[in-house]
Amino acid sequence: MSHELPGVPEIRYDDLVSEARSRIPALAPDWTDHGPADTGIAVIELLAWVTEIIGYRAGRETDAMTRAFLELLAGAGAGGEGDIEATLQSTLEALWTRYRAATAADFVHLAKDEFPASPEGQALGAGAELEQVVCLADRNVDAKTKRALAPGHVSVVIIPRDRVIASKAQLGALQAFFEPRRLLTAQVHVAAVAKVYVPVLTDVYLDEGAVPATIHQKIWATIDSYYSPYAGGGADGEGMKIGAEVFLSDLYRRIDAIDGVDFVARVSLIVDDANRSLKNERAEVIGLAIYPHEIAVHGSGRTKIRLFEPLASGGWEEVSQ
Repeated sequence: MSHELPGVPEIRYDDLVSEARSRIPALAPDWTDHGPADTGIAVIELLAWVTEIIGYRAGRETDAMTRAFLELLAGAGAGGEGDIEATLQSTLEALWTRYRAATAADFVHLAKDEFPASPEGQALGAGAELEQVVCLADRNVDAKTKRALAPGHVSVVIIPRDRVIASKAQLGALQAFFEPRRLLTAQVHVAAVAKVYVPVLTDVYLDEGAVPATIHQKIWATIDSYYSPYAGGGADGEGMKIGAEVFLSDLYRRIDAIDGVDFVARVSLIVDDANRSLKNERAEVIGLAIYPHEIAVHGSGRTKIRLFEPLASGGWEEVSQ
C-alpha cells in the first residue's frame, strides 16, 4: 500500500509535452514538423511519459520505503514484518526522547525527568526524585578552586526531594546515569549543593495586644521558611534556588506581613566574608552573594530577633527573652 506524500508537486504528461513543444520554435525550429509521427515529437512524448512515471513514484510513499527508512533510523531489523504504524510511532518517540547530554538544558532535563525512571534511579526508589538541578558548564566543583574556569568539565549540582544534601548513593547513581550519555570529551561531576549559613538580625515592633512569644515563633518560622529550597521558600515562594542571592528586602517583606507586627525597623545579615556583601549605589548592604554551586540556608544558631512592644504611656520597650 502506498500513500501520497504531501507537498510534492504533481508532474503531468500533457503539461510536459506542451512545455517542450512550445520551446522548439525558439531553440530548434527546423528540428521537427510537429506531426504526431515525427521522430522528434515521439522522443518528446517518450521522455514526458517516463518523467511522469518517475514523478508519480517519487511522490508516493510505499511500505517498503517506510521500512527501509526505519532501518536507517533505528537499525537493522527495525522495519520487520510487524505493524508498521506502531513501529513508526515507537521509532519517532525514541528519536524525540533526549538521550545525549550535550547542553546544560539536556543535563537538567535528563536528571529531573529521565533519571528517576532509569535503572540507576529505580534502585534508589523515591530518592531518585530531584527538587533542583543546576548545570555549570566549564566548572569543576570537585576541585579546590570551585569557581575557576575548567574547560571540558561539566558540574551538575543537585538537591534531592527527600533531603537538602544528596547522599553518596544518590550522587553515585546519577554519575553512573550520565556516563554513557555524556559527550566523549566532557568530564562530568555530580555534586551536592554547598550550604552557606546566613544568620539574621532583626528588630521588630509589635502591634498593641500582640503576644510576643507567639510573634517570635512566627518570625522564626518565617525566616526558616524563606531559606527552604522547597515550596514556600525563596523570594517567589517556589523555594530558595541554588545560586540565588539573599536580599534584605525579601526578609523585610515577609516579616512585615506577619499578623501582629507593626513595622520592621531593621533586618541585617551576619556576613563572615565581606566580599559577599551586595551593596547599592550608596554603599549600603542590601544582600549577600551566593555562588552558583551554593545555596543559602538559615544560620539559626546565630540568628537574633529583638521584639519591642508599645507602652501605655507612649514609646516602646524591648521585650525580655
